[in-house]
Amino acid sequence: MARTPYSLEATETIAASADEVYTVMNDFARFEEWSPFFKMDPTTQSVISEPAAGIGATYSYSAKRMGSGKLTIEESERPHRIRVHINFGAPQPSVADVEYLISEANGTTTVTWRMTGKRGFGERLMVKVLKMDQMMAKHFAEGLGYLKAVVEKR
Repeated sequence: MARTPYSLEATETIAASADEVYTVMNDFARFEEWSPFFKMDPTTQSVISEPAAGIGATYSYSAKRMGSGKLTIEESERPHRIRVHINFGAPQPSVADVEYLISEANGTTTVTWRMTGKRGFGERLMVKVLKMDQMMAKHFAEGLGYLKAVVEKR
């Protein structure tokens, strides 16, 4: 059966420069400060590459609730865009791409967290029954709220 594309996103406005926001988001050493997923599962064990920021940086994780996976920064355009490829391992192997779109205007920065990928029939059914898209969009919004607190605290 054909895989169907999907896209999820959330947006937040932050009282900081695009460069300040980009600096935090482009560095996996700071990911756990604002990631909603790390906060959801205290059993998370992570391995962060050196260097931890920029193209080629990786963040691997394993957790009781969240399963396992690996994030890799594949594109990084200071201070406007970061693209991360995600390989999800257990419990449901799949891949997705995340884009962080960052734009500054009138002293504030708008950040959009977008995840795209393709789902097979079984994945689509599971997402619909468990309302996973709504849950994930809520998690993205929470994460951007945490990011806002981290960046504005400076």
